[in-house]
Amino acid sequence: MDRKRIKDALEKHLERSSPSTSRGVVSKERERLAAGKLPSSLGKAEVSDGEEFETDSEDSDVSGSEGEDTSWISWFCTLRGNEFFCEIDDDYIQDDFNLCGLSNQVPYYDYALDLILDIESSNDDGFTEEQNELIESSAEMLYGLIHARYILTSKGLAAMVIHITI
Repeated sequence: MDRKRIKDALEKHLERSSPSTSRGVVSKERERLAAGKLPSSLGKAEVSDGEEFETDSEDSDVSGSEGEDTSWISWFCTLRGNEFFCEIDDDYIQDDFNLCGLSNQVPYYDYALDLILDIESSNDDGFTEEQNELIESSAEMLYGLIHARYILTSKGLAAMVIHITI
């Protein structure tokens, strides 16, 4: 991909990722994945001049085999508009030093972190649909903040180079 296409794709990403429009989309995309349907962003992508191109078949096979579950991080990174997020290692996310100060910035921090790390909590069933949406929104925000820190590390920079060039 040349620089102009990357720039155009980034501008589209920024236009689509406004907080007011992304909250309801997450729940719908997650329901689609649970039903075994691919997210709308997979399979084809639109380039700035309107042409479409096929993405790699490896990237579009989100479901894998029927017995495998997709991690929250993998699922989130495949959502439309999240093309510039790379997958962060669980070890990085579980290190308290890397999360310093984030609990003050993110509502439902503990639940959002559990969601990101796919940790089942006994309180999951007690939430209303509205609270679940708030937790999902908080998880998105938290992952974005962690991602911003991660890509400043040497491992994160390397992951982004590989992610962007693929």
